[in-house]
Amino acid sequence: VIRTGTSGGVFSATGGLTIGTASGTITPGAAGTYTVTLTFAAANGCPAVTATANVTIGDNTPPVLTVPPTANIECSASKLPSNTGQATATDNCTASPTITYNTPDVITPGNCTNRYTITRTWTATDAAGNSSTGTQTINVDDKTPPVIICSNFSVATPSNIPEPDSTTVTATDNGCSGTISIAMINETYTGLAGKPGFCPTSVIRTWEATDACGNKSTCVQTITVKDVSKCAVCQSIVPFFPVILTGYPDSLWKSPNVSRAGICCGASGPPPPRCISFNILLDKDAVGLIFTIPTGAIPGGALYYHIDCGTPQKVGDLICLQGDKFYTLTFCEPGNNPNTYAIQSISGITGSSGLTTRADANCKGQLSFTGVNPGSVTWTVVTPNDQKYLSYLSCTNCLNPIFTPDSLAPATIVYKVCGTVSGSLVCNGQ
Repeated sequence: VIRTGTSGGVFSATGGLTIGTASGTITPGAAGTYTVTLTFAAANGCPAVTATANVTIGDNTPPVLTVPPTANIECSASKLPSNTGQATATDNCTASPTITYNTPDVITPGNCTNRYTITRTWTATDAAGNSSTGTQTINVDDKTPPVIICSNFSVATPSNIPEPDSTTVTATDNGCSGTISIAMINETYTGLAGKPGFCPTSVIRTWEATDACGNKSTCVQTITVKDVSKCAVCQSIVPFFPVILTGYPDSLWKSPNVSRAGICCGASGPPPPRCISFNILLDKDAVGLIFTIPTGAIPGGALYYHIDCGTPQKVGDLICLQGDKFYTLTFCEPGNNPNTYAIQSISGITGSSGLTTRADANCKGQLSFTGVNPGSVTWTVVTPNDQKYLSYLSCTNCLNPIFTPDSLAPATIVYKVCGTVSGSLVCNGQ
């Protein structure tokens, strides 16, 4: 407050405004309008004199807002500021500005249900209504695989071994949303070399759980067979060989030079037959086999073998069989001359077991298939049910396309390739 004229007097102010009583200097405080009074006391026969003036203190400066740094959290974690960070603010007039954030937050989806970005807008407001805003980024991800538990159990005999059943497996995720898929990814048998026939002492199955963002975990399930005493289809003196072709859909297995002996599948003469047996496990990509006798004295007449003691099959002919299955092949003819035997696995369409990469255009991968006539190839999308993901393939009518994802690619894409099988050995068009 500037005083003109007579010097002296005492300054005072209303409403808690701080003012120097002699100088009239005001210390800024809360915004508002105040009354300042200058008082001269009575002296030398003159009465006391006062003068007043209104003083308005304004606040046009917004608070200084500091937003929390970028937060990276799991999808199961709390999204509240107590976990992701609280904004702070200072002001030139208001000791504690009011701090709020907009709700709901702005959500930008990622390439799976539990992967997204939260943009949180914070606002600091002082007592005069001045405000400032700032944004915080919260990256939400799902990097935790599901928990999968396999149930082991026993069966009485090999014939009681059940088909794969996902209900014998449980899977839970980390509290995030989305569906968990469960699939059997491997199956092995123990004890197949024990005797001719399907006589496993146990089955070991590997199951895989996959959550909505492609995180995977596995467990192993063991099915124990209690009794294999009655599963053999041949007498104990019959020579037999395990032929495990898992991983080899297009292959040729040969036996050593061996003589036949004993009876399988109730074979009868006269003259009495002599038998040999093979326990065969085909690869999942196999579609059939051919059984031949490459060397040794060949029995006379038409030669036939049996699959699982079934309909006679002519030696040297292709028989179509489902892959990833166990079969008992028996060959019985009179005579015990030594021979070598060959089992040729016939492959269908085979190719990439899968491709793992990042949702990044710089992370490419190649898919490849064989066994198809190149001019007949077509690709389609199985999962998700949206053919737009064909755009990630460099070609949809070739055998070896380059897969190039982008930031919007889903966690898992399943493609199907179809075409005419190449070569002359064809089973049901496979």
